[in-house]
Amino acid sequence: MTGEPNVSGLVSLDAFKWKQWLPKSVTNIPTPYTLDVSDPGLYQGSKYCNELYRPTPNSMLRSLRRPFDTINEEALILPIYDFVSSVDSFGQSTSSVTISASQSTAFAVTTLRPKSHELQTKWYVNNQEVISDASFNSDLLMDGNQTLNVAVSDTTEKVILDPFKKLIFGQIW
Repeated sequence: MTGEPNVSGLVSLDAFKWKQWLPKSVTNIPTPYTLDVSDPGLYQGSKYCNELYRPTPNSMLRSLRRPFDTINEEALILPIYDFVSSVDSFGQSTSSVTISASQSTAFAVTTLRPKSHELQTKWYVNNQEVISDASFNSDLLMDGNQTLNVAVSDTTEKVILDPFKKLIFGQIW
């Protein structure tokens, strides 16, 4: 096995790195070359070796002036979230907040603004979803101790598999 996300030595359709990207029509190993060079499959010749497979017949990693294929885009996006959060800032920076019955307090998050899609923001009280919005007002809370949680998710179509939940930011009060 190799560490690269776009190189596989496994030849079972159920046991290789980018199986989540395969269309149901792919049933042959190796995948026969087609005119559409962006079709994911198991194409022979990764790392100039016929025993290793690559996800597409031709992409940026093989030829200049070609776009990255979907598998490589996913592999590029996921590590970015090791260094960048989908949230620029959030109000109420302390983890414990006391609000009196007559007081109204706003909780808010300022998220990144990708050009291609919207981020999803959901607010939960005691693990029950209450509202989907950039802000939450304490008027929605009942009396007593409660847990408020916000989850901001990057719902890009360029990532199918996020096993470590890198594209989700969470904050609890």
